[in-house]
Amino acid sequence: MSRLECWRPDAPADVPATLVQVGPSVLVAVQAPALQDGVPPKTEMRPALIDTGATECHIDYDLARTLELPVIDKQTLSGVAGPAEHDVVLGTILIAELAVSINGRFVCVNLKGGGSIHEVILGRTFLNGCVMIYDGHAGHITILR
Repeated sequence: MSRLECWRPDAPADVPATLVQVGPSVLVAVQAPALQDGVPPKTEMRPALIDTGATECHIDYDLARTLELPVIDKQTLSGVAGPAEHDVVLGTILIAELAVSINGRFVCVNLKGGGSIHEVILGRTFLNGCVMIYDGHAGHITILR
């Protein structure tokens, strides 16, 4: 069983309050689809929010543009601001500590532009194969897969 500790020893002194403000975060690699001419795909390490309120995984619009992820569709999502149409891109999210590779369609959302430190959301489609232990008192998150 693979294990991912979301808490870091270099976190601020008030870890429980930081967890409330920032949420459970991990670093993930986001990758463009492999190119046909043998050139390795562009990859970026970015902070991801583990979000039990999100059904699927999402990628920030600006990150998708930086990686030149191909837009393959449009999808309407409803959030606190109501329904809005978003681009859907093709890509891969890699979580090395868990040996997880999430390939496929990701809806682009405005994370950085909205003031978030996160550039990826890992939703319930990711958590479906995991056990998540949320220790709010200690400010510590463990993901088992």
